[in-house]
Amino acid sequence: MEETGKLVKTDTPGIYRVMGITEMPFQIVITGELEGEEYAACRALTDKADEADIEHVLEDGEKETDDAVREYYKILLNLMAEKNPEIFGEIGGTRIWNILH
Repeated sequence: MEETGKLVKTDTPGIYRVMGITEMPFQIVITGELEGEEYAACRALTDKADEADIEHVLEDGEKETDDAVREYYKILLNLMAEKNPEIFGEIGGTRIWNILH
């Protein structure tokens, strides 16, 4: 796709624009290529998440006071736990419970 000009790299490693396949623009995100704390949640949604990324998401969730955003964290944490039960078992339930309730 890159050779034909249909896959264009963006300035952000891991994010590519797809051009000319449909009229609706879309992107491909390669989570393993994403860098930086701002992408910790994206990386933590994979089944090979790094504990540091999960910790970062937990820290952000613990600080959040907006109820609507806390609902987002609940969904995110549930998805992360499904993909990475072993890491969540190591982290412990108290921190997760505080965000979920």
